[in-house]
Formats: sequence, structure tokens, C-alpha cells
Amino acid sequence: TGLVVNLSALQMIGRDTVFVAGECALRRSDDGGQTFRRLSWVATESGCRSPIVSIAFANGSTGFLLLKDGSVMRTADGGRSFARKTSVLGKDPQSAAFTTPTTGFVVSKDGRIYRTTDGASSWVQVADTRKQLASVSFVTESIGYAVGAGLTVYKTIDGGSTWSAVPVTGVPAADLTRMRCAGTELCLASVSDGTQLLRTTDGGA
Repeated sequence: TGLVVNLSALQMIGRDTVFVAGECALRRSDDGGQTFRRLSWVATESGCRSPIVSIAFANGSTGFLLLKDGSVMRTADGGRSFARKTSVLGKDPQSAAFTTPTTGFVVSKDGRIYRTTDGASSWVQVADTRKQLASVSFVTESIGYAVGAGLTVYKTIDGGSTWSAVPVTGVPAADLTRMRCAGTELCLASVSDGTQLLRTTDGGA
């Protein structure tokens, strides 16, 4: 990428388009990562008011940046320009995911899940898990997962309107950091200390 900062967020759109971010830097590749170009969401990458914590593109054109202070930036032209949208009020936001150009979700460290249906013009709290959440992701527009500390897994099957706890048993205690799925049944989850991966082949059942 040509960057020397720690990279903390990555998203792929299809086979060739890759977005990657770290601190105040944002890059895009359209050739599967062979080359990257800078996306200028701030005037200078040497410092910004708040660093990027999550990238959430609904497609190759419309995407969102979640910043550490809860600010949200939106692009409708693939990253050539960005506009500030309504901030998320949750304490210490951790991760964002958008299922369409207008519908998206943010999880916060204090266990709350927020949803927008108007492209981040407004946010509504849809769940309070009272658990430390680290990441949110969607398999389809209906099925999604939020994961966090203490083997916490919450699942939605109705597009994020309701969330239910999924018990995780038979594995060592750990704090989950990410969960990504290859379909509605097969998912992998990583843990904070890097000592294990969790795998489900039945959608968390």
C-alpha cells in the first residue's frame, strides 16, 4: 500500500476491489491488491481529528467510514469525495456494516447496536446487549452477527430489527474480535489473543 501505519480495517467488494485503512489513511485497489491509490477523505493523512475504526461499503460506489469519535463519513462516488453524516451516539463505536446504500449498523463497546435506514442521516438504537461488542457483519440483508467479549455472539434473522444471544459452548474462554461468513451456515470467528479460531457450520446453532 505504500503506508507505514498500522492497518486496522479492510473490506473487499467482489474479486478485485479492496479498501484498506489505518489511522487517518484510506486506500483503494481495483486490481486485487496489486496497486493501491489514496482516497482523500481528509486533507492530510499525517493527522486527523479522529482515526478510522471501520470501513463499510455497500457496493463499489457507496460507502461509509466510522471514526473513533462516532463520526460517520459517506461517499457516493467510490471514494473520490466524502461528506459528513450524522454521528453515532454510542460510547466508543467499534464496527460498522451496511447491507444496502441506505441501511447500516454500528456496534459500540458498551454493548449497543444502532441502525440507520436513511444512509446515516439518523440512527436508532435497536438493541442493548449489555456486553462489550467488537464487530458487526451481515451475511445477507436479513442475517447478521455481532460479536464481542466473553464469547458473546448475537444474531439477527430479520434485517437487524431484533437480535438474540447465541450460546457459544465447548471452546476455551475468549473475547471475540471478528466474525465473517462464507454463507448462511459457515462462519469463522477470531479472538483477541490470536490463539484460536471458532468455526460454525450451522449458522451458530
